[in-house]
Formats: sequence, C-alpha cells, structure tokens
Amino acid sequence: NNSKKTKQNQKNNSKNKTQRGDLLITHRGLSGPAVLRLSSFAAQELHQCKYRGTILINFIPDLTQKEVYDALCYYASLQDVRRKNVGTAPPRRRRRQQLSHGYDSLPLSESFMDVLPDLPKRLWFSLITTSQIDPNTKWSQLSKKQRISLSQVLTSLPIHFHGKDTNKEEFVTAGGVMLSNVDLKRMESKQVPGLFFVGEALNVDGVTGGFNFQHCWTSGYVAGVAAADSALLMEKKEEI
Repeated sequence: NNSKKTKQNQKNNSKNKTQRGDLLITHRGLSGPAVLRLSSFAAQELHQCKYRGTILINFIPDLTQKEVYDALCYYASLQDVRRKNVGTAPPRRRRRQQLSHGYDSLPLSESFMDVLPDLPKRLWFSLITTSQIDPNTKWSQLSKKQRISLSQVLTSLPIHFHGKDTNKEEFVTAGGVMLSNVDLKRMESKQVPGLFFVGEALNVDGVTGGFNFQHCWTSGYVAGVAAADSALLMEKKEEI
C-alpha cells in the first residue's frame, strides 16, 4: 500500500533515512520499492554498521499516533464492531454512504476510516499479537493501554535486521571509479588514455526502476563508440 513508510535509524548517523512507498513482507525479510530505495540511499551507512540496525515502519503516515488512537476508539464504538474480536475484525475503509452523517462534517476519528490502509488479515493478526493483545478480545473490551500499544505499533513498528540478500538477489552495487576521474562524454579515464569505464565499474547506483540498466546500456554505447574512434585514429597514425 502506498501509505506505508519506512524509516532507517542508525546510531552513528544524525540524520534518519526515510522513504515512503510500497512495502513487501516476505519469508526472508523486507523488500519492495521503499526498502530498495532506502537501502540505496543508506548504502554507506549500512556497510559501516555491518548491515545491522532497526527499521521503523509506519503503516498510517498520514496520521499522528494520537489521531490513530482516537480513530481506534471511534472504531471500537461502532455498533457493528463492538462485539467482534479484534483479531478477526481489522478496520476497513468505509464508503461515504455507509457513514451516519454528512462526510464533510466528519470528525477526524471518523474520517480516519477513509485513509486507513486495508491491511491483510494475517498482517493485522501479527500486529495485534505484537501489541500484546489477545486476538479474541472484543473491540469494546480494549483497555486504554491496549489501544495506545496498538496505535504505537501501527505508526512506529520497530523491525530489527541483520544481514542482507546474496549478490544474486541484489539490483546494483555501490562504489566504483569516481565520475570526476572520467571524461563522461567518452567514458574514458582522465589519467589513463584509452582506458574506458562503464556500468557498475563506475560509482553510480540508481534507485530501482530500470535506471541502472539504462546507465549500463548508455555508458556502454558511449564508451564503445569512443573506443572505436580511438582505435581508428591510432590506425591512421600508424599508416602515416
């Protein structure tokens, strides 16, 4: 869901890295565009901390924790929800005609139902247990402490990570020859004439979405044309 957001906290980095976008929870860990972009922008920091740290996931970034808490209180008060088990009745978006009065006059807690992502039931069940709530608890029986705990999990879920995927699963590597040492019009080394660098040999790594493929193809084409021109020029000099 596009409302999901991830935040990378590093002990030795004063600025937190934040990304917002789609998030995939797989059997091996976290993935998806938001995580891939985050790992790209924090590549150096991740290497320095040996790929160990904590990611904070906010499933409802459009609302503060207090607003989410108020919304949970409102949801638990609905007549068709009160007697349902928390673990099997996650909040769902409600169409405007389903609401009791005019949409424009809705309080924030009620309009929350229009921005809450429809979380998969298995994920919701896991978030409930992480909040230390018995899934069989009725919505109307949730205590203030439990609602606070659930709102915290929904807006700032800490996930500890260690390690990374194998090289076969990575999209691009960070680091390489500095661009300042290369004539980008020819992809030729400024220090060693006749030496060309392309693709991942250069210190270029783009976000996911085909940018790295395009860089490899384009730099390869430019370097190939320049190398051929250099070879022809050398051949002409030898003939002379």
